[in-house]
This record gives sequence, structure tokens and C-alpha cells, in this order.
Amino acid sequence: MKVKHRKTWSNTINRYQCQPFKYFEPEDIYDLQQIVREAELEGVRVRAVGSGHSFSDVAMSSGYLVSFKHLDKLLDMDVNLLRVKDHYHKLVHVEGGLTIEKFNKLMCKKNLCVVNMGGIDNQTLAGAISTGTHGTGIDLPAFHAMVRSVVLVAAGGHVYRIEPADGITNPHTYAEKGIKLVQDDHVFNSVLVSLGCMGIIYSFILELDELYYLREAKSLMLWRDLKPMLADRSLFEKDGGGMQRYRGIMVQLNPYPNRHGEHTCVVVRHQLLKGRPRRSFNDLTRNLTSSTLGNMPFVYRLTAFAARRLPKLMPWILERSLHSLKDKSYENIGYKVLYQGVEYIKIRAYDCEFAFDLADNSFIEALEEVMEKAQYLARNNKLYQTSPLGLRFVRASSAYMSPCHNRNVCYIDTPFLVGTIGGDLILDTYQDIMLRHEGVPHWGKINNRLNGRPDLIEKHYQMFPEWLKVQARFNPDGTFDNNFSERLRLSARVQQLTRESEKELGRKLQGHPGFSTGVGDGERETVPV
Repeated sequence: MKVKHRKTWSNTINRYQCQPFKYFEPEDIYDLQQIVREAELEGVRVRAVGSGHSFSDVAMSSGYLVSFKHLDKLLDMDVNLLRVKDHYHKLVHVEGGLTIEKFNKLMCKKNLCVVNMGGIDNQTLAGAISTGTHGTGIDLPAFHAMVRSVVLVAAGGHVYRIEPADGITNPHTYAEKGIKLVQDDHVFNSVLVSLGCMGIIYSFILELDELYYLREAKSLMLWRDLKPMLADRSLFEKDGGGMQRYRGIMVQLNPYPNRHGEHTCVVVRHQLLKGRPRRSFNDLTRNLTSSTLGNMPFVYRLTAFAARRLPKLMPWILERSLHSLKDKSYENIGYKVLYQGVEYIKIRAYDCEFAFDLADNSFIEALEEVMEKAQYLARNNKLYQTSPLGLRFVRASSAYMSPCHNRNVCYIDTPFLVGTIGGDLILDTYQDIMLRHEGVPHWGKINNRLNGRPDLIEKHYQMFPEWLKVQARFNPDGTFDNNFSERLRLSARVQQLTRESEKELGRKLQGHPGFSTGVGDGERETVPV
């Protein structure tokens, strides 16, 4: 195992950097145990990092930073330990450091395919799963829903295999040396999206679909025509049997009106194909112009230059970029269609993204207010959106800290090119709008409006108290805390310290001539007289 000192690590967009006390490159689970135990002896914190795709500071650590670059292998799985063996061919045991790109290629050789995934594939499995990466498909689950079993290295270097109460492992025949089996719904649903706060996730057992093929079609629409189809859900057509006609749908739109006063949208539809398609030449690739130019560095640099020096061109540039996406169709293996391309630009962008309950149309109201704000900031402050807005639709999740916990949602995505002048200010205003409309922020994106607001987190994540209990079990001394978890108070230890400090402050202020105290529900509140 390599250990580096004086190492500077940054995420993909260089928004966050840290210089950890030690930077580890472990090669197996025993190295992870050693790292955790050493950190506890030294009294420092531990965080694991993958490809650094998260736009938040979720992976930052000034203590020990653990790279997963060597933990990227497929692992053996003892079928004899499974409770039910009739679907074992769809199960795969894999280390968490494998990138989604490499994972997809390996699974294709096994005639398997991911159920869903985000628009790019350079994230590691552990990073994508732990931060709630989703994908799109109103009847499809988020990426983490493929998980059937998790191996977690927690406090003390103890190792746990965590599954639901009716998990895939037969508890009567289980015999993995040095790994304790935990089959509990609360624990599993807490660990699924745990943001690195429970420990270091070493591996997963995932259940995939058999290899399938998709047809992607992109069509241009106007917002005034698309809006009623979203409102009454007619956009998500069903066939004669009541099944969704399209496996997945997403939308991209220009927040600025075109010269006719209309907002241009691109609707992307994915349709499941029966068997391997007989593709024509036109179906072999996406739009050659957009897919080729979108991965050329000079296109990104030219767009970034225009955003900085010629910002008034941005509405026109967004309009042309949406028109360039239009395709007749694109047919390919599932994961190749789910991958949306133009990666060179996408990994040089950042955003905030909020989930809205599809039980009502609050996402439409929020989106229109975001569009109005974009136009206001352009008109009055010369600040411009530098990428199209996006809509994605995802089925409810059992994971307690997933934004789509127990509800079908629409995600509103608001990306900006890195270096956009005023980008942070615009994102702050967007966050305020979407929070006001009951949106729930994506953990891996910009989410500073939840800083120090456990009340908001508990409001939107009803199982947050249960998640904290599980976190306290696996991280009792805060070994896996960092600035991210502390600023959001995603730590049972920090919450306890906060309560104690507030009580201490109340005691100090009690009797102060400028304050009077009222007592309610067992907690003091200091009120100016």
C-alpha cells in the first residue's frame, strides 16, 4: 500500500482542494482496516475518494484521504451462501473503486447492463451510489437501487456485510471470515446513500438487468406545448397494457426566449427494443456534429470565452446548442444510450439539482420561476446561464437520504460552465427558489442553503433521525466526519455537541440583564427583552 505525504487532491472541476495529512492507495480490504485503526490511534479523520466528480466538498479531508484507484476489481461470489439461487447470474460482486465506464464494459461481456445511470460514466461506483446519483425514467429507480449487499469498513476497522432484512445472503450458511452479517432494513436503507459518513464502503453486490437495447429519439418542442403535457403527465405515454411506452424521458430547455418569444426544449425519449437492432448507418451514432464538437477542447474554450467576454450571446448559443442535439434516432446497448456524451464539457461544469414530488406540479412552478430569475439577472445584472436547464424523472427510493425517498420525483438541474461570471450568485438564487417550492437538493451538487439547518433536512428527509442512529453505530467518535458533514450537521456526534453547547449558552445567558429565558419542550430559548 502506497502512502503519500504533501499530496494535494482536488475534485474534477478544481472547486475544492485539500492537502491531507496522509494520502493512501490501499489495495485490499485489510489495508482499509489498517487505515481506519491507525486514524483512530492518531485521532484524525478518514474520507474515501473516487474520481472526484462530486461538485460539493463531500470528500474533502485534512486528515487521512483514501484513494480507491486500486480497489477496482470484480470479486468472487460464493453462490452457495445465497438465500435464493435462481437469479444469481444477474448478481455481481465488485469493489467500489471501479468506474462506471469500466464496469459497464465488463458487464457487457457478461450480457448484463445497468438498470439506470447518470449522464456520464467517469464516477466510481461507490461515489455515485453514496451521493444519490439517479439517471432518468419515471418507472426506473435511481442508480443505488441495484445494490443488494454492501461491505462496510466502520469504526474500529470492523467489517460488516449489510443487507435488507430479507437480503440475498442465507444467514444460516453465512461464513465470510472477519465480516459480520447485518440484515436490517433500517441499517441498509441508511447505508445506501451515506455520503461517506458511516465508514468506507469496500464493495457491493449489484443486481443488473440482462443486456438490453434502447432507441433514443430527440425532438424539439416549445415550452408552451410541453408544459401541459408535463402537467397532466401525457408526456409519459402508456401502451395498451398500461405500461410506460418510453423507458426513460428527460428534457433540456433554454431559460431565455428565442426571437419569437418562445422557450425551446429538447425532449429525449428512450424506448426499449426487442432484441438486437438492425441499425442503419444513421442509427449507429448520435448527431455527429454535437457529439464530436462537444468533446473537443476548443469548443469548450470558445464557449467559456463567450460566457466571460460576450455574455449577451449566451441565449443564442444555448438556442443553437439545443437545435444541434436534434436526432432522428440512435440505437445501441442500454448503457451506451444512457451515457449522454459531450463529456469534455460536462466534467467542466457544476450545478445545483433539486428533486420535486411528482404528486403535484410544484416542479413546473419552480422551473418557471427559475427561468424568470435567469431572464431578470441577464436583463438587470448582465449575468447569464451558460448551459441548458434539465428535467429528469425518477421512481421512489427506499434509501433514507435519497432525495427521492418514498416518492416519485422530477429533478431540476441548473448547470453552469466552470468560470461563469456570477455563477455562484445565480445558483444561490436558484436554490432559494427551489427550496421555497419544497425542492430537495442533490447531495453531490451545490447545496449550501442547508448549512447548519438540520430542521430543513429533517423536514425533507423524514427518516433522518433513524439515519443518525445508524450513523452513530458505525461512526461513534466522528472518525468519518468532515467539514461537509459538520456544516450540514449530518453527524450524530456534531448534533450532540451542538445541543450541549446550546444548553451551555442558555445557562450562561440565564439571569443576564439583557435576556429573559422561556422554556418549551425541554429546550431553552433565549429571547431579547
